[in-house]
Amino acid sequence: MNYWMPKKRIIYLIVAVTFSLGIIYLLSFYFVNRNINKIADSYKNSDSESSKIERVWIIKALLESNKEQIQKIRQFFLSKDGEVDFIKKIEDVAQKSSVKFSIKSINVSNKNNNVFFEDVKVSINFEGNWSQVTTFVNFLENMSIGIKMQSLTLESNSKDLWRGSIEFISYKEK
Repeated sequence: MNYWMPKKRIIYLIVAVTFSLGIIYLLSFYFVNRNINKIADSYKNSDSESSKIERVWIIKALLESNKEQIQKIRQFFLSKDGEVDFIKKIEDVAQKSSVKFSIKSINVSNKNNNVFFEDVKVSINFEGNWSQVTTFVNFLENMSIGIKMQSLTLESNSKDLWRGSIEFISYKEK
């Protein structure tokens, strides 16, 4: 039997070609994969940009279609510089009910770190007959600006004179 043995040069050539083809394959795989990732990223970015634009259009349409309701809700809150007008409203309420009153304190705070609104805590002392006091409290409760009553105290030292204090919170736009 005669066995054929390839020469060393042929073996080296086959190993070199196989090694070269392996490197070419790996490099091709790397470049194709990198290009696929670039294409996927650019598609994702364009998709997210178009979805952002679409969301902005939807929000604008919702704002436009709900303009009246939004305006009604905004009236519930004090405007950015509305403390003075708010005090005038309280004075008008006191004048309509013929109550003597004094504002003990007004504190503006942001307890909950709210981005849109601040708390305006108001403390008032008042004095009058029973009818005047109840009218005053009723007017405060029914003001166009929303308030949240914290406390209400009433006491009478004489038959027709009632004194009290009221603390409430209103909300102001930032």
